[in-house]
Amino acid sequence: MTTKDGETLSGRMEAETQTSIEILDINGQKHAVQRQNITKLEPTQLSIMPNGFEALPDSEGLDFSNFPDLLRLPSTVRPPRSIRSA
Repeated sequence: MTTKDGETLSGRMEAETQTSIEILDINGQKHAVQRQNITKLEPTQLSIMPNGFEALPDSEGLDFSNFPDLLRLPSTVRPPRSIRSA
C-alpha cells in the first residue's frame, strides 16, 4: 500500500471497511489508513515467511513426519514455577 504522503506499508490486511484498511506489519504493528489517503493498493508476491523456512526440517536432519511433534512441543512444556500461579 502506498499513501498520498508517499509512505509505503506492507503486511497482512487485518480489516477492511468502505472507508479504511488496516494492515498488520511484520512487527505486529497495526496501521489504519483511510481509503481517501491511499494512492496504490496491490497484493505482493512476497511472503512474510522467512526465506528457506520450508527447508529447515531437512537441513536439521528432520523430516516432515516430525513436524507435527515440533508444533505440539510448546503446549507440552510447563512454565517455570515462578511463572505459574500459586
